[in-house]
Amino acid sequence: MDKIPTSKWIRSLEAFLELCFKLLGIYIVYFAINWLGKDLFGSDFRQDTLLSLLLLPAIYVLRDLLIIFEPFFAVVKKSELQVTVKSGITPRVIDTLNIASVDNIEIVKTPLGYCFNYASIRLCGRGGSLDMPYVIDAEEVSKTINISVE
Repeated sequence: MDKIPTSKWIRSLEAFLELCFKLLGIYIVYFAINWLGKDLFGSDFRQDTLLSLLLLPAIYVLRDLLIIFEPFFAVVKKSELQVTVKSGITPRVIDTLNIASVDNIEIVKTPLGYCFNYASIRLCGRGGSLDMPYVIDAEEVSKTINISVE
């Protein structure tokens, strides 16, 4: 089985930036509602109520911290007959799909994926689907899979 290279550091940076932008969005909402609340309600406006309302979305965003480390635990392998992906921290998932059963190949690129030439490849076919995360030079990999299918 040939190991297919995946983007680890750049994808981790992208996941970190995504979480930072989500937290920044929550802070901007807090700042804007706080400013409006003081103007509209004056001294009756309570900041602690607003803080408690925005605490739950912040916790919801922070629960996804593991996506920063996910790329370091993804291993993609391809043989002439099948593609195997080992991914995840907890739980560890091992997924295999026979190349002969592939009907459709989808390539999903993120903004940094365009800049650094990596993407996730989704193989759909009889018997299920398989996601190959953060594959470097995904177009070439999909071409080799497409040639193997034919």
